[in-house]
Order: sequence, then structure tokens, then C-alpha cells
Amino acid sequence: MTGILIFSLSFATFLHLSASLFVGILSFFMVIQGDTFTRVRGLPYANIMSTGNIKAFGTNLGEYLVSKESKYLRNSFMFLSLLYLLLSVPLFLLWSASGWVILP
Repeated sequence: MTGILIFSLSFATFLHLSASLFVGILSFFMVIQGDTFTRVRGLPYANIMSTGNIKAFGTNLGEYLVSKESKYLRNSFMFLSLLYLLLSVPLFLLWSASGWVILP
């Protein structure tokens, strides 16, 4: 998703596209991504917005605390790793693009 966003932003910047055309192009790619990537290890997940993943993490962690079945703990760690990746990559890109790179 980040690659598509960077590509579409640079495409819109150089061609001076209108906002409605830019949003249309971005929405088209988001629909393709949302429809294509729907499962990870057999579990449904959201790859455009993270609210469903937060709910699934909390639900699986709660199920583990109640039932002590290890499959719920594995599922909660999987959703936690998805949340970490979905949030850390854009933050890292913002950090690296801002020039805050600390060199020894």
C-alpha cells in the first residue's frame, strides 16, 4: 500500500491531477488490495484499516485468557505482528524522509 501511495503521489504531483481524479485512482488501487489480500494463515484480516485487526487481537487474547487454548494465543500474536508491521512501516518512512537519520 505504501508503494502505491508513493507512486500515486508522485504521479499526481508531476501531472498536476485534480483532487477528484487522484482520489479515484487511489480508491481503485485500495479496492484491488482490499479484495485480493483477505486472509493470513487462514484468518481474515483488514489490510487497509487496522481497526478490525485491533478487534481481532483483543478478541483472541480474551479467548485465550478465558479458555487457555494455545490457538487463541497464536492468533493474537499474529494479529499483534500485523498491527506492528502496518503501523511501523509508515512511521519509519516518515522518520527516514524527515532527515532525522542519526549517524555515529
